[in-house]
Amino acid sequence: MSRFDGPGVPRVGIESKFSPKGNNFETIEDHRKETIRILDEIFQESRTNAEILIYELPILDTHNSVILHLYDVACQCLLFGLYGAANMQTSILGEFVIRYTIFKKQFKNEIPFTSANWKRVENLNFSALLWKLRDEKLLSIEEIEILDTFRKNVRNNYAHFKLSDLAGDYVFKKMKFRNLITQEVFVDDLPASVHPFFQILSKNNIDKESALDNLKMIVSIAVKLLSDTGDILQYPVSSKNKSLGVNPSSSSPKYRSS
Repeated sequence: MSRFDGPGVPRVGIESKFSPKGNNFETIEDHRKETIRILDEIFQESRTNAEILIYELPILDTHNSVILHLYDVACQCLLFGLYGAANMQTSILGEFVIRYTIFKKQFKNEIPFTSANWKRVENLNFSALLWKLRDEKLLSIEEIEILDTFRKNVRNNYAHFKLSDLAGDYVFKKMKFRNLITQEVFVDDLPASVHPFFQILSKNNIDKESALDNLKMIVSIAVKLLSDTGDILQYPVSSKNKSLGVNPSSSSPKYRSS
């Protein structure tokens, strides 16, 4: 039997920034000041995170405003440290680009791009989309395998919240524990799999490790597909790209199929 077996949630030193924690403010002004303090703390953390990540963001230069919006939302999630949301938005970005590409290649501007006509590709599942990409030779076999791995390990697990699959074999290293009977403090590794609560906690660490690479992978695929549809702006590497330290043609993510 695990030390974490039993009813309830294990006792862990975690505090919420938003829970009132029993605070009974004497005045509205006291409440306002505490709210501002919390916001300052959150935005300072986000600012520190953003100043590191912004130079790592892949560039997607397209005149397609819908795709730009989805790209911007994914980037904002990353910059604000919302890594799980970033993975979901990256998945939405990739799936929309794939559907859009298939729509344009299949109908070749013969039918208008309307909500009614969009349903012709909207109802296809992700596996069917990948088959169409392969049949049209729009991506290499390796790129399709990478997308299929992303579909299984990220998109599906997030959409259906398969907690055990998301946490996998994650281990918290050198955690401090206290024996509630003897009060003895000891250090040990903690596999997230011992309790759903720890699987939830491990998810943010896993998200943080994967979100940027996932976005780089999806953007590299998007650049290739949108270049084929004529939706990528074509010009030499600009001073803007140089200042960001990113060459849009050399986005080579660590993400690989397994």
